Amino acid sequence: MWKYGVLASLCASMNNNLFVAASEETKPTLDEPFQDSFESLSHFGCVTVFHRNGRVGCGTTERNVQTGALKYLGQDGDSSSNNDKEPYVMVMDESDMTSDNIDTILAQNQNGLLQGILVLNSTSEDMVLSPDAQSPQGQNTPSSGVSNSEYAWNPNGNGLINYDLYGTPMAYVRSAEVSDYVKGVSQENSQGGADNIMAEFDYYMGPDNMNSIKCLSWKDTADDVWRPKCLPLGGTSVWAVAGSPTIPADEERKLDEDKDRSVIMLATSMDATSMFHDASTGANSAASNILALLMAAKLLGANVDDETLDGLNKQIGFGFFQGE
Repeated sequence: MWKYGVLASLCASMNNNLFVAASEETKPTLDEPFQDSFESLSHFGCVTVFHRNGRVGCGTTERNVQTGALKYLGQDGDSSSNNDKEPYVMVMDESDMTSDNIDTILAQNQNGLLQGILVLNSTSEDMVLSPDAQSPQGQNTPSSGVSNSEYAWNPNGNGLINYDLYGTPMAYVRSAEVSDYVKGVSQENSQGGADNIMAEFDYYMGPDNMNSIKCLSWKDTADDVWRPKCLPLGGTSVWAVAGSPTIPADEERKLDEDKDRSVIMLATSMDATSMFHDASTGANSAASNILALLMAAKLLGANVDDETLDGLNKQIGFGFFQGE
């Protein structure tokens, strides 16, 4: 038998764009792909995810298109040299996309000229980055507070996935060739170079005061027809513990023993997420992991009775997690 639970849902708003262009004075060359008009740049966008208490993720302010000159993030996360009189888009290497650097960029945007953040592919093979917290607690979901453990089982986490970056669109450029070019021109821009390469974000993700309840229940005022403005991300994370499904209330000693038993957790992911959702490929490789874990649970349940499982000094748990 199994004791089980279901962990919960969010919803996302997406489907926008990013363009890059050079100033009108720039002369076309084969080495500089972005010239006198805006061209769509192949990228992955940071979308907005709504939850019951509000939102996390990125997006432009209201329906405004946000445009600025490319400026490169300085050493040690210093962007103070970009506090000039013109709107700018901060360009940073993927390896520099830390919560400390994002906090610094936002803190130095006192004049409101920051129009977006462009993240470039620069991660080495031995570098592991995670946008989630080091000890995720199910923030803003019905599972929030289920565990108050501060154990850092995600040691490479920086917590950026829980940031509300409304007004600050962000995009990731995967192409190494394009990343090298954009890095070069943004560095030249920062040093006062003649070529003023611009980026334009068209990434409206809903108003500032939106949450998942409002978004999913939205009706068109013209005909009062239900037309939700976001896509539900179904709550399909599931956990289960092997053994008796319930403990009789009169077995206080048994209940106390269960509270003290540690759990051996066997877990797998059903898909993946990141700051840039479409860049996650975990959903394409999860089938074999899920099948193996389901088979292990089936064999254990079919061949070991509840009394034996209840008598073990540790509980055995199985978890299938979405958005890992």
